[in-house]
Amino acid sequence: MDYREELVSSNRLKQANEILKRGKVKDALSLYADIIEEDPENPLVYYNMGVAFVEREDYDLARQVFSHCLKLGLENCQVYIGLGICSLHFSENEKALEYFEQVQPTEPSYKEALIGKVYAYLNKDDPQKAMGVLDELKGLNIWNQELSLMERKAKWTLYSQKEKDKD
Repeated sequence: MDYREELVSSNRLKQANEILKRGKVKDALSLYADIIEEDPENPLVYYNMGVAFVEREDYDLARQVFSHCLKLGLENCQVYIGLGICSLHFSENEKALEYFEQVQPTEPSYKEALIGKVYAYLNKDDPQKAMGVLDELKGLNIWNQELSLMERKAKWTLYSQKEKDKD
């Protein structure tokens, strides 16, 4: 692909991403598919297509597309977060944790990986580890209503486990 073709492909990808941001998932997916026909080795197109599949809640296709990104060499923290989200949907909590662990603290999306870890630990009934990650989020000055609710759930699970142990 020469420079002009790459530029056209890049502009079409931006256009597809804008369409996706406006909530027109089906139209964006159609445009991503067209771009892939012309440039089948571009991992960014597959990544954005994966995001669109997550938006559509088609986690199986999202996982396939994100995995293809890795095969094409795009080892990006966002790809790992996408795979982690898909794994959470399928209740594959250990696998989700493995993906979220790939995101380093220096990455801008590290907080997303931490939030994913909290979900995975809560799903696994491991409130102690969930609390540890929630404390890390607090230490990073990241806190919101969703995290507060997750903390309550973790505390309640800890309390329930202690009560069971008493019996």
